[in-house]
Amino acid sequence: MKKIRTLLAFECRRMLTSTSTLIYAIIYFISYIISAIFFKLYGSDGSVLTVASAQSFPIQHLQAGILFTGTFVAIYVAQITRQERTQGTIKLILLRPVSRSQYYISRILSIASFSMLLTLIQITVGYLVGMLFFGWHGSLVFGGMTSSGLTGIGLTFLSGAAFSFAYFAFGLLMLLLSEFLPRLIDCAVTGMIILLVGQYAEVVPSLRQYVLVHQMLFFHQDIFGMNAVYNLRSAAVILAYSLICGFIGYHVFRNEDLSV
Repeated sequence: MKKIRTLLAFECRRMLTSTSTLIYAIIYFISYIISAIFFKLYGSDGSVLTVASAQSFPIQHLQAGILFTGTFVAIYVAQITRQERTQGTIKLILLRPVSRSQYYISRILSIASFSMLLTLIQITVGYLVGMLFFGWHGSLVFGGMTSSGLTGIGLTFLSGAAFSFAYFAFGLLMLLLSEFLPRLIDCAVTGMIILLVGQYAEVVPSLRQYVLVHQMLFFHQDIFGMNAVYNLRSAAVILAYSLICGFIGYHVFRNEDLSV
């Protein structure tokens, strides 16, 4: 466990200080400003926003960021898998008293941390841009739910936790696929294709709840608008993707020839 914590702590430091993380924050900031401007000009027809309030701004933008967030997750997974192998970093790690299982678990935890970090960035930037354009006044309005004050903030972070859970599962799917993709760009493009194609599952009502992209789009909203049975089923679907991709990915990684 200590070795896993050490690997995870190193990865979290690298994650927090990397240029890529700053770029992600800037991209969210610019896209949120554009959304706020469009709302100012055209109202809800030109934005995902339905009310002009910093309370509602972060939670209403989570769903709109699926392509950005999903692609960022795919790029991050590629960075900690493909680049480590092409640069030989993984060999240096595994030559130390670190087993493959410990290494792989640290990668899984790193993806979980990155998913939560991206969600936190989105919420923080959302509050900042919302305050700049609309001020704090007003209520949180989302998925047929209305709240305000600390309760609204709590609901926003609860929604963010559900959001990051779905993207964590997507990260494990990309971790599995990265075992078969030779370059970072291949992982990023594959992730984008999955996100774009997966959205077509929405036209098949009987299928969509079992498609991961649907959960990435709606799980953070459904927890407020759907009944407990439906939400438990959705959570089970996300967990199933996580467990299956994690198990198969580890099996492939354990048997891979890394020349170490």
